[in-house]
Amino acid sequence: MDMLRTIPAGVRILALGIALAFAPAAVWAQSGEDPPKLAQSTYNKLTDAREKMEESQYDAAISDMQALLDELEDRDYDRAITLQTMGYAHLGKSDYDAGIASFEQALALEALPTEAQLGAQHALARLYAAEARYAEARDALTTWMDTEGAEPAADDYALLGNIHAQLGEHGTGITAMRKAIELEDAPKESYYQLLLALCFEGERFGEAAQVLERMVRHWPGNAAYWRQLASVYMNLGRDTEAHATLRIAHRKGLLESERELLNLVQLAFAIDLPDHAARVLEEEMAAGRISRSQRNLEMLAEAWASAKQYDEAIAAYQRLAESTGSGKYLLSQAYLHMQRDDWAAVAESAEAAVGAGGLDSPGRAWMLLGMARIRQEQPDAGLEAMTRAAEYRDTAQQARQWIAHVKRQQRDAGS
Repeated sequence: MDMLRTIPAGVRILALGIALAFAPAAVWAQSGEDPPKLAQSTYNKLTDAREKMEESQYDAAISDMQALLDELEDRDYDRAITLQTMGYAHLGKSDYDAGIASFEQALALEALPTEAQLGAQHALARLYAAEARYAEARDALTTWMDTEGAEPAADDYALLGNIHAQLGEHGTGITAMRKAIELEDAPKESYYQLLLALCFEGERFGEAAQVLERMVRHWPGNAAYWRQLASVYMNLGRDTEAHATLRIAHRKGLLESERELLNLVQLAFAIDLPDHAARVLEEEMAAGRISRSQRNLEMLAEAWASAKQYDEAIAAYQRLAESTGSGKYLLSQAYLHMQRDDWAAVAESAEAAVGAGGLDSPGRAWMLLGMARIRQEQPDAGLEAMTRAAEYRDTAQQARQWIAHVKRQQRDAGS
Protein backbone atom coordinates (compact mmCIF):
# COMPACT_ATOMS: atom_id res chain seq x y z
CA MET A 1 0.00 0.00 0.00
CA ASP A 2 2.90 2.32 -0.82
CA MET A 3 0.57 4.28 -3.08
CA LEU A 4 -0.26 6.60 -0.19
CA ARG A 5 3.23 8.06 -0.01
CA THR A 6 3.05 9.27 -3.64
CA ILE A 7 -0.28 11.07 -3.33
CA PRO A 8 0.68 14.75 -2.84
CA ALA A 9 0.49 16.62 -6.12
CA GLY A 10 2.93 19.38 -6.86
CA VAL A 11 2.13 22.97 -7.62
CA ARG A 12 2.15 22.34 -11.37
CA ILE A 13 -0.70 19.84 -10.98
CA LEU A 14 -2.68 22.14 -8.71
CA ALA A 15 -1.98 25.36 -10.60
CA LEU A 16 -5.40 25.24 -12.22
CA GLY A 17 -6.92 25.27 -8.76
CA ILE A 18 -4.95 28.38 -7.90
CA ALA A 19 -5.92 30.11 -11.11
CA LEU A 20 -9.59 29.35 -10.68
CA ALA A 21 -9.52 30.49 -7.07
CA PHE A 22 -9.11 34.13 -8.07
CA ALA A 23 -9.95 34.24 -11.79
CA PRO A 24 -11.67 37.28 -13.27
CA ALA A 25 -15.39 37.63 -12.82
CA ALA A 26 -16.11 36.61 -16.42
CA VAL A 27 -14.86 33.09 -15.72
CA TRP A 28 -17.21 32.67 -12.78
CA ALA A 29 -20.10 34.11 -14.74
CA GLN A 30 -19.71 31.23 -17.20
CA SER A 31 -20.22 28.76 -14.37
CA GLY A 32 -23.59 30.29 -13.45
CA GLU A 33 -22.37 31.68 -10.12
CA ASP A 34 -22.35 35.32 -9.11
CA PRO A 35 -18.95 36.90 -9.76
CA PRO A 36 -16.68 36.76 -6.69
CA LYS A 37 -16.14 40.02 -4.89
CA LEU A 38 -12.36 39.86 -4.69
CA ALA A 39 -10.78 43.25 -4.02
CA GLN A 40 -8.56 44.43 -6.86
CA SER A 41 -5.68 44.97 -4.42
CA THR A 42 -6.05 41.36 -3.18
CA TYR A 43 -6.18 40.08 -6.73
CA ASN A 44 -3.00 41.97 -7.63
CA LYS A 45 -1.06 40.71 -4.61
CA LEU A 46 -2.20 37.11 -5.18
CA THR A 47 -1.17 37.38 -8.81
CA ASP A 48 2.29 38.47 -7.67
CA ALA A 49 2.40 35.56 -5.22
CA ARG A 50 1.38 33.10 -7.90
CA GLU A 51 4.16 34.34 -10.19
CA LYS A 52 6.67 33.76 -7.40
CA MET A 53 5.26 30.25 -6.86
CA GLU A 54 5.68 29.47 -10.54
CA GLU A 55 9.35 30.38 -10.12
CA SER A 56 9.56 28.15 -6.99
CA GLN A 57 9.95 31.17 -4.71
CA TYR A 58 7.59 29.65 -2.20
CA ASP A 59 8.90 31.29 0.96
CA ALA A 60 8.63 34.77 -0.56
CA ALA A 61 5.10 34.02 -1.82
CA ILE A 62 4.03 32.73 1.61
CA SER A 63 5.51 35.77 3.33
CA ASP A 64 3.61 38.11 0.98
CA MET A 65 0.34 36.26 1.53
CA GLN A 66 0.79 36.22 5.32
CA ALA A 67 1.17 40.00 5.21
CA LEU A 68 -1.93 40.20 3.03
CA LEU A 69 -3.93 38.14 5.52
CA ASP A 70 -3.10 40.66 8.24
CA GLU A 71 -4.83 43.30 6.08
CA LEU A 72 -7.98 41.25 5.44
CA GLU A 73 -9.53 40.86 8.87
CA ASP A 74 -13.14 41.46 7.74
CA ARG A 75 -13.09 40.09 4.19
CA ASP A 76 -13.86 36.34 4.41
CA TYR A 77 -13.86 35.78 0.68
CA ASP A 78 -10.47 37.42 0.18
CA ARG A 79 -9.08 35.60 3.22
CA ALA A 80 -10.37 32.23 1.96
CA ILE A 81 -8.78 32.73 -1.47
CA THR A 82 -5.51 33.82 0.12
CA LEU A 83 -5.44 30.88 2.52
CA GLN A 84 -6.20 28.45 -0.27
CA THR A 85 -3.37 29.89 -2.37
CA MET A 86 -1.03 29.66 0.63
CA GLY A 87 -1.97 26.02 0.94
CA TYR A 88 -0.73 25.39 -2.59
CA ALA A 89 2.47 27.28 -1.84
CA HIS A 90 3.15 25.12 1.23
CA LEU A 91 2.43 22.08 -0.87
CA GLY A 92 4.95 23.28 -3.46
CA LYS A 93 7.71 23.21 -0.83
CA SER A 94 6.49 19.87 0.58
CA ASP A 95 5.41 21.41 3.88
CA TYR A 96 2.27 19.33 4.12
CA ASP A 97 1.38 20.16 7.73
CA ALA A 98 1.32 23.88 6.94
CA GLY A 99 -0.56 23.18 3.70
CA ILE A 100 -3.20 21.23 5.61
CA ALA A 101 -3.62 24.06 8.11
CA SER A 102 -4.09 26.62 5.32
CA PHE A 103 -6.68 24.53 3.48
CA GLU A 104 -8.56 23.83 6.72
CA GLN A 105 -8.75 27.54 7.51
CA ALA A 106 -9.85 28.39 3.96
CA LEU A 107 -12.63 25.80 4.03
CA ALA A 108 -13.77 26.79 7.52
CA LEU A 109 -14.63 30.28 6.21
CA GLU A 110 -17.16 28.70 3.79
CA ALA A 111 -16.57 31.61 1.43
CA LEU A 112 -14.89 29.97 -1.55
CA PRO A 113 -16.67 29.63 -4.90
CA THR A 114 -17.91 26.10 -5.57
CA GLU A 115 -15.09 25.01 -7.86
CA ALA A 116 -12.42 26.44 -5.58
CA GLN A 117 -14.12 24.86 -2.54
CA LEU A 118 -14.12 21.47 -4.27
CA GLY A 119 -10.47 21.85 -5.25
CA ALA A 120 -9.46 22.67 -1.70
CA GLN A 121 -11.49 19.78 -0.27
CA HIS A 122 -9.89 17.39 -2.75
CA ALA A 123 -6.36 18.59 -2.05
CA LEU A 124 -6.94 18.46 1.70
CA ALA A 125 -8.14 14.84 1.54
CA ARG A 126 -5.00 13.82 -0.33
CA LEU A 127 -2.78 15.70 2.08
CA TYR A 128 -4.38 13.96 5.05
CA ALA A 129 -3.70 10.63 3.36
CA ALA A 130 -0.09 11.54 2.63
CA GLU A 131 0.44 12.42 6.28
CA ALA A 132 -1.13 9.11 7.44
CA ARG A 133 -4.11 10.91 8.95
CA TYR A 134 -6.35 8.25 7.54
CA ALA A 135 -9.60 8.85 9.41
CA GLU A 136 -9.51 12.53 8.43
CA ALA A 137 -8.55 11.59 4.89
CA ARG A 138 -11.49 9.20 4.62
CA ASP A 139 -13.96 11.76 5.95
CA ALA A 140 -12.62 14.57 3.76
CA LEU A 141 -12.55 12.45 0.62
CA THR A 142 -16.06 11.05 1.09
CA THR A 143 -17.38 14.54 1.84
CA TRP A 144 -15.78 15.80 -1.37
CA MET A 145 -17.19 12.86 -3.36
CA ASP A 146 -20.68 13.52 -2.00
CA THR A 147 -20.55 17.23 -2.82
CA GLU A 148 -22.51 18.34 -5.86
CA GLY A 149 -20.15 19.20 -8.68
CA ALA A 150 -17.38 16.80 -7.67
CA GLU A 151 -16.33 14.35 -10.36
CA PRO A 152 -14.42 11.50 -8.67
CA ALA A 153 -12.14 9.60 -10.99
CA ALA A 154 -10.78 6.05 -10.74
CA ASP A 155 -7.71 7.18 -8.80
CA ASP A 156 -9.91 8.92 -6.23
CA TYR A 157 -11.75 5.68 -5.52
CA ALA A 158 -8.42 3.85 -5.45
CA LEU A 159 -7.17 6.35 -2.89
CA LEU A 160 -10.31 5.86 -0.82
CA GLY A 161 -9.88 2.10 -1.02
CA ASN A 162 -6.28 2.47 0.14
CA ILE A 163 -7.34 4.66 3.05
CA HIS A 164 -10.00 2.13 4.10
CA ALA A 165 -7.33 -0.57 3.92
CA GLN A 166 -5.08 1.40 6.27
CA LEU A 167 -8.01 1.72 8.68
CA GLY A 168 -8.83 -1.99 8.50
CA GLU A 169 -12.19 -1.22 6.86
CA HIS A 170 -12.07 -4.07 4.39
CA GLY A 171 -15.69 -4.09 3.22
CA THR A 172 -15.85 -0.42 2.32
CA GLY A 173 -12.36 -0.64 0.86
CA ILE A 174 -13.47 -3.45 -1.44
CA THR A 175 -16.46 -1.39 -2.57
CA ALA A 176 -14.21 1.57 -3.38
CA MET A 177 -11.71 -0.53 -5.30
CA ARG A 178 -14.44 -2.19 -7.35
CA LYS A 179 -15.63 1.31 -8.32
CA ALA A 180 -12.07 2.33 -9.24
CA ILE A 181 -11.71 -0.73 -11.48
CA GLU A 182 -15.10 -0.04 -13.07
CA LEU A 183 -14.07 3.51 -14.00
CA GLU A 184 -10.77 2.50 -15.63
CA ASP A 185 -10.84 1.95 -19.39
CA ALA A 186 -8.05 -0.64 -19.21
CA PRO A 187 -7.22 -3.05 -16.35
CA LYS A 188 -4.83 -1.46 -13.86
CA GLU A 189 -2.78 -4.08 -12.05
CA SER A 190 -2.16 -2.03 -8.90
CA TYR A 191 -5.93 -1.64 -8.42
CA TYR A 192 -6.48 -5.37 -8.66
CA GLN A 193 -3.59 -6.01 -6.28
CA LEU A 194 -5.08 -3.69 -3.67
CA LEU A 195 -8.55 -5.20 -4.11
CA LEU A 196 -7.06 -8.67 -3.67
CA ALA A 197 -5.18 -7.59 -0.53
CA LEU A 198 -8.42 -6.23 0.95
CA CYS A 199 -10.21 -9.51 0.21
CA PHE A 200 -7.41 -11.49 1.88
CA GLU A 201 -7.23 -9.22 4.91
CA GLY A 202 -11.00 -9.41 5.30
CA GLU A 203 -10.86 -13.22 4.90
CA ARG A 204 -13.30 -12.95 2.01
CA PHE A 205 -11.76 -15.83 0.10
CA GLY A 206 -14.68 -16.40 -2.26
CA GLU A 207 -14.32 -12.83 -3.48
CA ALA A 208 -10.54 -13.22 -3.62
CA ALA A 209 -11.02 -16.18 -5.97
CA GLN A 210 -13.20 -14.07 -8.25
CA VAL A 211 -10.61 -11.28 -8.31
CA LEU A 212 -7.78 -13.72 -9.08
CA GLU A 213 -9.83 -15.35 -11.84
CA ARG A 214 -9.89 -11.96 -13.55
CA MET A 215 -6.22 -11.31 -12.80
CA VAL A 216 -5.02 -14.50 -14.48
CA ARG A 217 -7.03 -13.52 -17.55
CA HIS A 218 -5.57 -10.01 -17.66
CA TRP A 219 -1.98 -11.03 -16.75
CA PRO A 220 -1.67 -14.71 -17.73
CA GLY A 221 2.12 -14.65 -17.56
CA ASN A 222 2.25 -13.83 -13.84
CA ALA A 223 2.94 -17.13 -12.07
CA ALA A 224 2.15 -15.67 -8.63
CA TYR A 225 -1.48 -15.07 -9.56
CA TRP A 226 -1.95 -18.69 -10.70
CA ARG A 227 -0.37 -19.95 -7.46
CA GLN A 228 -2.52 -17.66 -5.35
CA LEU A 229 -5.67 -18.71 -7.17
CA ALA A 230 -4.88 -22.38 -6.62
CA SER A 231 -4.17 -21.69 -2.95
CA VAL A 232 -7.48 -19.88 -2.51
CA TYR A 233 -9.36 -22.71 -4.21
CA MET A 234 -7.71 -25.17 -1.81
CA ASN A 235 -8.64 -22.98 1.14
CA LEU A 236 -12.24 -23.12 -0.10
CA GLY A 237 -12.12 -26.91 -0.47
CA ARG A 238 -12.29 -26.64 -4.26
CA ASP A 239 -9.43 -29.04 -4.99
CA THR A 240 -10.56 -29.88 -8.52
CA GLU A 241 -10.37 -26.22 -9.52
CA ALA A 242 -7.07 -25.82 -7.67
CA HIS A 243 -5.62 -28.72 -9.65
CA ALA A 244 -6.96 -27.37 -12.94
CA THR A 245 -5.41 -23.97 -12.16
CA LEU A 246 -1.96 -25.37 -11.44
CA ARG A 247 -2.26 -27.68 -14.44
CA ILE A 248 -2.79 -24.68 -16.72
CA ALA A 249 0.11 -22.84 -15.08
CA HIS A 250 2.29 -25.92 -15.59
CA ARG A 251 1.30 -26.11 -19.25
CA LYS A 252 2.29 -22.45 -19.60
CA GLY A 253 5.70 -23.17 -18.08
CA LEU A 254 5.03 -21.02 -15.02
CA LEU A 255 5.75 -23.66 -12.36
CA GLU A 256 9.48 -23.91 -11.88
CA SER A 257 10.33 -24.83 -8.30
CA GLU A 258 10.15 -28.41 -7.04
CA ARG A 259 7.74 -27.35 -4.32
CA GLU A 260 5.29 -25.90 -6.86
CA LEU A 261 5.50 -28.98 -9.04
CA LEU A 262 4.99 -31.33 -6.10
CA ASN A 263 1.93 -29.29 -5.08
CA LEU A 264 0.49 -30.09 -8.51
CA VAL A 265 1.32 -33.76 -8.04
CA GLN A 266 -0.28 -33.90 -4.60
CA LEU A 267 -3.42 -32.19 -5.87
CA ALA A 268 -3.65 -34.78 -8.64
CA PHE A 269 -3.53 -37.50 -5.98
CA ALA A 270 -6.14 -35.64 -3.91
CA ILE A 271 -8.70 -35.62 -6.74
CA ASP A 272 -7.93 -39.19 -7.81
CA LEU A 273 -5.91 -38.45 -10.92
CA PRO A 274 -2.85 -40.63 -10.20
CA ASP A 275 -2.08 -40.97 -13.91
CA HIS A 276 -1.52 -37.21 -14.17
CA ALA A 277 0.52 -37.22 -10.95
CA ALA A 278 2.76 -39.94 -12.36
CA ARG A 279 3.25 -38.23 -15.71
CA VAL A 280 4.21 -34.92 -14.07
CA LEU A 281 6.69 -36.74 -11.85
CA GLU A 282 8.24 -38.63 -14.80
CA GLU A 283 8.43 -35.51 -16.97
CA GLU A 284 9.87 -33.22 -14.31
CA MET A 285 12.34 -35.80 -13.03
CA ALA A 286 13.62 -36.15 -16.58
CA ALA A 287 13.90 -32.35 -16.81
CA GLY A 288 15.72 -32.18 -13.48
CA ARG A 289 13.13 -29.97 -11.79
CA ILE A 290 11.99 -32.74 -9.43
CA SER A 291 14.73 -34.68 -7.72
CA ARG A 292 14.92 -38.46 -7.90
CA SER A 293 14.84 -38.69 -4.12
CA GLN A 294 13.63 -41.83 -2.41
CA ARG A 295 10.40 -40.13 -1.37
CA ASN A 296 9.69 -38.82 -4.86
CA LEU A 297 10.40 -42.19 -6.45
CA GLU A 298 8.07 -43.81 -3.92
CA MET A 299 5.40 -41.32 -4.90
CA LEU A 300 5.98 -42.11 -8.57
CA ALA A 301 5.62 -45.84 -7.99
CA GLU A 302 2.47 -45.31 -5.91
CA ALA A 303 1.01 -43.08 -8.62
CA TRP A 304 1.58 -45.63 -11.38
CA ALA A 305 0.21 -48.39 -9.17
CA SER A 306 -2.92 -46.37 -8.32
CA ALA A 307 -3.39 -45.69 -12.03
CA LYS A 308 -3.12 -49.46 -12.63
CA GLN A 309 -0.15 -48.90 -14.89
CA TYR A 310 1.62 -51.93 -13.48
CA ASP A 311 4.61 -52.08 -15.81
CA GLU A 312 5.56 -48.50 -14.96
CA ALA A 313 4.96 -49.06 -11.24
CA ILE A 314 7.03 -52.24 -11.19
CA ALA A 315 9.86 -50.44 -12.99
CA ALA A 316 9.74 -47.62 -10.43
CA TYR A 317 9.89 -50.09 -7.54
CA GLN A 318 12.82 -51.80 -9.24
CA ARG A 319 14.74 -48.51 -9.35
CA LEU A 320 14.02 -48.01 -5.66
CA ALA A 321 15.16 -51.51 -4.80
CA GLU A 322 18.39 -51.04 -6.72
CA SER A 323 19.13 -47.62 -5.24
CA THR A 324 18.31 -48.53 -1.62
CA GLY A 325 18.95 -52.26 -1.41
CA SER A 326 15.72 -52.59 0.58
CA GLY A 327 13.49 -55.64 0.10
CA LYS A 328 10.31 -53.67 0.85
CA TYR A 329 10.20 -52.36 -2.71
CA LEU A 330 10.60 -55.89 -4.10
CA LEU A 331 7.70 -56.92 -1.89
CA SER A 332 5.61 -54.10 -3.38
CA GLN A 333 6.57 -55.46 -6.80
CA ALA A 334 5.34 -58.90 -5.76
CA TYR A 335 1.93 -57.51 -4.82
CA LEU A 336 1.65 -55.82 -8.22
CA HIS A 337 2.54 -59.06 -10.00
CA MET A 338 -0.19 -60.73 -7.99
CA GLN A 339 -2.71 -58.18 -9.34
CA ARG A 340 -1.96 -59.61 -12.78
CA ASP A 341 -1.93 -63.27 -11.67
CA ASP A 342 1.70 -63.54 -12.71
CA TRP A 343 2.64 -66.03 -10.01
CA ALA A 344 6.08 -66.81 -11.37
CA ALA A 345 6.94 -63.10 -11.09
CA VAL A 346 5.33 -63.00 -7.63
CA ALA A 347 7.58 -65.82 -6.49
CA GLU A 348 10.68 -64.18 -7.96
CA SER A 349 10.02 -60.79 -6.35
CA ALA A 350 8.94 -62.23 -2.98
CA GLU A 351 12.02 -64.46 -2.82
CA ALA A 352 14.23 -61.50 -3.71
CA ALA A 353 12.52 -59.41 -1.01
CA VAL A 354 13.27 -62.05 1.62
CA GLY A 355 16.86 -62.19 0.49
CA ALA A 356 17.32 -58.39 0.49
CA GLY A 357 15.84 -57.91 3.96
CA GLY A 358 14.84 -54.56 5.42
CA LEU A 359 11.18 -55.65 5.58
CA ASP A 360 8.69 -54.28 8.05
CA SER A 361 6.89 -57.63 7.95
CA PRO A 362 9.00 -60.54 6.68
CA GLY A 363 6.00 -62.82 7.24
CA ARG A 364 4.12 -61.16 4.40
CA ALA A 365 6.97 -61.86 1.98
CA TRP A 366 7.02 -65.52 3.03
CA MET A 367 3.24 -65.67 2.72
CA LEU A 368 3.34 -64.33 -0.84
CA LEU A 369 6.12 -66.70 -1.76
CA GLY A 370 4.13 -69.60 -0.34
CA MET A 371 0.99 -68.58 -2.24
CA ALA A 372 3.00 -68.28 -5.46
CA ARG A 373 4.57 -71.75 -5.07
CA ILE A 374 1.20 -73.30 -4.35
CA ARG A 375 -0.28 -71.60 -7.43
CA GLN A 376 2.67 -72.94 -9.42
CA GLU A 377 1.75 -76.43 -8.16
CA GLN A 378 4.83 -76.69 -5.98
CA PRO A 379 3.08 -77.65 -2.71
CA ASP A 380 6.20 -78.70 -0.81
CA ALA A 381 7.94 -75.42 -1.53
CA GLY A 382 4.69 -73.64 -0.70
CA LEU A 383 4.42 -75.41 2.68
CA GLU A 384 8.02 -74.54 3.47
CA ALA A 385 7.36 -70.84 2.81
CA MET A 386 4.07 -70.89 4.74
CA THR A 387 5.84 -72.49 7.69
CA ARG A 388 8.24 -69.56 7.75
CA ALA A 389 5.28 -67.13 7.52
CA ALA A 390 3.69 -68.84 10.53
CA GLU A 391 6.67 -67.72 12.65
CA TYR A 392 5.48 -64.07 12.51
CA ARG A 393 2.59 -62.82 14.61
CA ASP A 394 0.90 -60.76 11.90
CA THR A 395 0.80 -63.65 9.39
CA ALA A 396 0.74 -66.71 11.66
CA GLN A 397 -3.02 -67.38 11.62
CA GLN A 398 -3.41 -66.99 7.87
CA ALA A 399 -0.29 -69.09 7.21
CA ARG A 400 -1.60 -71.95 9.36
CA GLN A 401 -4.85 -71.90 7.44
CA TRP A 402 -2.92 -72.23 4.19
CA ILE A 403 -0.82 -75.07 5.63
CA ALA A 404 -3.95 -76.92 6.73
CA HIS A 405 -5.54 -76.36 3.33
CA VAL A 406 -2.50 -77.70 1.42
CA LYS A 407 -2.13 -80.74 3.64
CA ARG A 408 -5.83 -81.54 3.27
CA GLN A 409 -5.47 -81.38 -0.50
CA GLN A 410 -2.45 -83.67 -0.31
CA ARG A 411 -4.37 -86.21 1.80
CA ASP A 412 -7.34 -86.12 -0.55
CA ALA A 413 -5.06 -86.62 -3.52
CA GLY A 414 -3.42 -89.67 -1.90
CA SER A 415 -6.60 -91.45 -0.82
